[in-house]
Amino acid sequence: MIEIQNLTKSVKGQNIEIDKLKFSNGETVMLTGHLNSCFEILSAILCGRIKKDAGVIQITGFESGDFQSLEDSGYFDLDSYRIPHTNVKNMIWNVAKLKKINENILSSRIVWFENYFPLKQYFSKTPEKCSATTYSIIDLFLATLIRPGLIVYRDPFSLLPFELHKKFVMLLNWLKENGSVNIITTTDPQRYKNLTDRMLVMRKGRIVFDGHYENYDWQELSNGV
Repeated sequence: MIEIQNLTKSVKGQNIEIDKLKFSNGETVMLTGHLNSCFEILSAILCGRIKKDAGVIQITGFESGDFQSLEDSGYFDLDSYRIPHTNVKNMIWNVAKLKKINENILSSRIVWFENYFPLKQYFSKTPEKCSATTYSIIDLFLATLIRPGLIVYRDPFSLLPFELHKKFVMLLNWLKENGSVNIITTTDPQRYKNLTDRMLVMRKGRIVFDGHYENYDWQELSNGV
């Protein structure tokens, strides 16, 4: 579970203010807004990519209590983990060490991931030689290394080709059933309405809606939420 209280952050004129927010293990949440970066800033704070200015983030029930160290989180966005001038196998091992995952656990998670996507066949490649589709698969694996944990997916249906969407949904459902918190950020909420348990809408740095997709006033979003 992740609980947020009195969170603030200012980035290039964008101000985030979250009084109270909670995410439960095994929950998939959509985070959206009207073509501004506030929800992207919040998601980056949640997975430790940028630091908050003030406030409290409490995390329980994951593998590590040190939330700010990135050990409990993953971020799926093309190029999130790219390490140049090394092959894919070494890049994966370096990220695993950062997240304090030993070789045996890493091997088992590679086997798990290959139930959904190919991975080992890319080990000898360098990131520079990978296609966008190949690298999106590698990046997705690295984002899902921690289980259970917090995983933020930045518009995953845009990063993955259509023919892989079904596999992604299967993987997402497995992670959900096994306790991970999954957050999907997007400016196209309709694409993910059937995947998520609830939807958060941000306006001017604040959460203005927290509920089900069907209950939101979509005219409000089109008018500039």
